[in-house]
Amino acid sequence: MAAILVVDDQPAVLALIRISLESAGHHVVAVDDSRAVSGLLKKQTLDLLITDIFMPDQDGIELIQAVRKEFPTVAIIAMSGVSLERREYYLEAGRTFGADAILGKPFGGKELFASIEEALGKAALRKPN
Repeated sequence: MAAILVVDDQPAVLALIRISLESAGHHVVAVDDSRAVSGLLKKQTLDLLITDIFMPDQDGIELIQAVRKEFPTVAIIAMSGVSLERREYYLEAGRTFGADAILGKPFGGKELFASIEEALGKAALRKPN
């Protein structure tokens, strides 16, 4: 199973994702402050980052760019619950700036696990042999 870092400023979203992933056997670290991500990635070997795009301290696009630059082999999923009209725009921006997969909120377990599979598969192609 994967070691996954989830970043979202909404405690309920963090709890739901953490519970879903842990029940599937993944190791999960859940934080509500995007500024903590770099330090966590330096301390722990993590396979996947799942981040919200809209957060108060540092937006997800900035976070995706920073993680992609400093930790190029970490898989990244960008998620957003912004209005339906703008959601695709922001999610595609996440993909453009380095996310391996995108996930629109609200989502179910099937979508979450499909996004994880997609992101981990793409990240595996970037790892040196």
